[in-house]
Formats: sequence, C-alpha cells, structure tokens
Amino acid sequence: MTESNRVLPGGIVCLPSVDPLLCPPDEKAERETRNTLQQLDYIQGLIERGAEHVRESHVHEFHRLAVQGIFPCAGSYRTLTRTAELRGGDVTHVPPEPALIGPLVNEALDRINGELDDLRSRGRERVTENMKQAIDTAAYALWRFNWIHPFAGGNGRTARAIAYLVMTIDFGHMIPGTPSMPTYIASKRKEYEAALRKADDAALEEREDLASMFVLVGEAMAEQLKGAIRDIDAQISALSG
Repeated sequence: MTESNRVLPGGIVCLPSVDPLLCPPDEKAERETRNTLQQLDYIQGLIERGAEHVRESHVHEFHRLAVQGIFPCAGSYRTLTRTAELRGGDVTHVPPEPALIGPLVNEALDRINGELDDLRSRGRERVTENMKQAIDTAAYALWRFNWIHPFAGGNGRTARAIAYLVMTIDFGHMIPGTPSMPTYIASKRKEYEAALRKADDAALEEREDLASMFVLVGEAMAEQLKGAIRDIDAQISALSG
C-alpha cells in the first residue's frame, strides 16, 4: 500500500484510497476498456444461455473481469471498510461493514429479480410501462451496488455491468447500438456522481430518491438505441449507394 490506513470516528479502519496496481499506470485506462468489453461478452453469453435473473456469482464475475490485470482483489468482497470517494477525494459515503456485504447483495438481488419476474409475467404488450420499470430497476441496481461498495476497487464498473444485465434480460437479447449503456454512463461522470450523491443523501434520511439515476439510465439507453438506428442508416446508405 502506498499510504497508511485511515481510521474514521468509531474506529472503522478504511483501506487506502490508492490500490496497488498490477500494471503500469499508463496502461490502466487501456486495460479498463478491454475489461469492459469482456464484461459485455460475458453478458452476451449469459443471455444466449437464457439467463432470467442476476445471480451473486454474476456479481463476482463482473468484478473479476473489471479489475483483472489491474488490482489484486478480483472477484473477492472487501474485508475492511473503505470510504467511497468521488473525484477530488471527498468522502461521500462510508459503506456497510464487510460482514453485511453478502446479505445486502442478496437483498438487492432479491428486489432486482422480483422486478424482472414481474416484467416477464406482464408480457410485452405494455411497452412504455415495462420500459419504465426496467429502467427503474437498472437505476436501483446502479445505485445500490455503488452504495454497498462490496469490493475494494472496481465497484463502479461492476455496478454498471449489473445494471446493463438488468436491461439486457428485460430486452431478451443483446441491445444493439453504441455507445453501450455502461460506456455512456461512465462518460457522464459529473451527472453520474451527482445522481449517486442525491441517492446517498436520501438513504441517510431513510428514503429512496433515484430520479436522477433514472434519467441517466434512460438517456444512456436512448443514446445506445440511437446508435443502432445510425448503424442501420449507414448500412442502407452503403447498399443504396
């Protein structure tokens, strides 16, 4: 570790904000991009095998893929409490103690999978209502897994992959178009962090406010589907030209 552990009020030991890198710093961004593509390949494999729920094993694999070759904690829940920090180093959230991670992950998955079951039971005829519920569920997944902060690093990329799997399961097939939802959200860091802050503040008051996260996920899906339309238009132009 490059800095000493910090102790928060109440004696909670926090991991350093800088994790030991397994790769040269100038290669980190490239590896993150490559790992994100592997997460998308993993989602495609799950969908092709008929996945209807998000499993805890999927959470671990998303994390393993997110940080492989970057951090040494791939696929393992954190064993110490660490602060969740946004750009600039501000501590915005002290996540639950490690002993609570497993139960909280499974509680979140129960809610997510219940929503997916409800969507499936209603069929595809209520398109607008179903899409809203799917986006609601993905927004919850995106915030909740950031809030639980189950891993020492790579939590954002893991949460975005889980949220995207939720949307993909609802679609019933891989969603066409680029940028993919996780990539778009990662590119909107200011809006993403603001949505996380808003949801975290509401959680401190024992209420849920995912309105900003819902808007961000909805925008991401719209941009991806617009990308699919652009691809079709380009193919038509190529054929007609």
